[in-house]
Amino acid sequence: MSYARFGWDGSDVYVFMHVSGHLECCACILAHGDWESFLAGDTQTMVDHLKKHELAGHQIPSDIYGRLWEDDKENFG
Repeated sequence: MSYARFGWDGSDVYVFMHVSGHLECCACILAHGDWESFLAGDTQTMVDHLKKHELAGHQIPSDIYGRLWEDDKENFG
């Protein structure tokens, strides 16, 4: 499940639920290494991470928080 994709929805982020059970901000421009991803083990951690993107002026979908919370129980039980 993808919550945002570079350019596809005007986003500067690519966020999805990884098959290994974490939310991933893939190739995160806030990460310390080139093309490093940010991994979140729960929804709140990803929400907090995305708020940092917003503070940095990066574009994220306006409905991403609602969609993340809608899927919280399915994603993390």
